[in-house]
Amino acid sequence: MTTVTYYTSADTSAPTLSDAAGALLGVLVACLVNGYGSQSAAGWTKPAGANTGAAANQAVLQQGGGNNFLVQIDDSAGTGTATYARAIGCSAQSAYGIANMTNPFPSNAQLAGGVYWPRFPYSSATSPSRWAVIATNKTFYMWNEGDGTNNGSQGYQQVFWFGDMDSFVSADAHFTQIMGNTSAAQRTVIYTAMGSNTVGVFAEAAYDGSHLQIQQGILSDYIKNGSQANMGGVTSWATSIVYPNPEDGAAYLSMIYTQESVTGGNSVRGVCPGIWNPDFYSGTLVTPTFKSFDSIPGMSADALHGKTFHYFILANAGTIEGGIVFETSNTWA
Repeated sequence: MTTVTYYTSADTSAPTLSDAAGALLGVLVACLVNGYGSQSAAGWTKPAGANTGAAANQAVLQQGGGNNFLVQIDDSAGTGTATYARAIGCSAQSAYGIANMTNPFPSNAQLAGGVYWPRFPYSSATSPSRWAVIATNKTFYMWNEGDGTNNGSQGYQQVFWFGDMDSFVSADAHFTQIMGNTSAAQRTVIYTAMGSNTVGVFAEAAYDGSHLQIQQGILSDYIKNGSQANMGGVTSWATSIVYPNPEDGAAYLSMIYTQESVTGGNSVRGVCPGIWNPDFYSGTLVTPTFKSFDSIPGMSADALHGKTFHYFILANAGTIEGGIVFETSNTWA
């Protein structure tokens, strides 16, 4: 089994995520490539060839397993608030730059410069931000509080990721996915109906390799999560599953699926491993059901027993949108 590692800003010797240029890249390199303190690296590399020509605060990182794809990260935007890194995935790369990539996703036509990964989205904070990363040698997810208050009160929490998803196709050589914002203004991730693409979700190719550099959609259980379209659960007591559920004292979670267009209609390609959608009301920023980094006791089904879950608030410019749940135990790789 591939090892799952849970990294947070509270770890001893953890790198600092500030508004300085290169700070986000520094966190990812520390978690994925180098390790820090007592935390081992997730098993990714920083290949010399692909990094030829990279300037300061730019780097290409490569998966240490799975499809062995690469992600190019440009975190050179000037120091300051409301700043983002840009990221592009690809299946092969000879040197830094999109011209040297094979099958870059997103392509220049889809989103020139790549998706936006938040370094410090809040517009006036300058102190370090809390963060969390869960990673294997082929997939990572990062949550960034982004407001520097270390209590989340400004409401700029966001999540992004890169890596192999769990495909319903055996030996799927194309299901490496990147997720991020499509602009510095976009912060809410929208689940979609079948046949629609989620803004900011791209993969290297379709399930059979017939179409390259595709945009995808992500979706979860629309009814169980209170008929909410925004990623991260529900925003109403009235439409959600209460926590704890009185019949069994459990917390209910739903898988997050990836869908795409195929000949004759739409398909479900697979699931995003290691992250879950909470089906309970997330509360407000002042009185949340769970605070960020909280573990979730009492799971909803035998399939979830023995696993460890941590909750993270998602918000949009001061308004809570819900949360995301990381499966932090070594149970999803």
